[in-house]
Amino acid sequence: LLVLNRSSFFHPSLMKNVSFRRHDLVLGEPFNKFDLILCRNVMIYFNQSLQNEVLKKFHESLFKYGYLAIGSKESLIWCDYANRFIVVNTEEKIYKKIKD
Repeated sequence: LLVLNRSSFFHPSLMKNVSFRRHDLVLGEPFNKFDLILCRNVMIYFNQSLQNEVLKKFHESLFKYGYLAIGSKESLIWCDYANRFIVVNTEEKIYKKIKD
């Protein structure tokens, strides 16, 4: 990680392994497998049923032992997939997939 004038950047050699995508969380199919999914403060705008569908897609899109980071006001506690993740960081809402 490079820091310059209060901004952070990934080293260019790391960027060849990074994929940034726009994706319709509701209608889109799950992607291929990822090690990390960042989806901060999006699901708070969805009802509980829709949040559960999105979390199912995230689960399907993560490698086993992959990480999911969600928003500070969001949670996996109530969802159908909660038992397939462990909490890595409670404050930052970072979870690790432990079951397929």
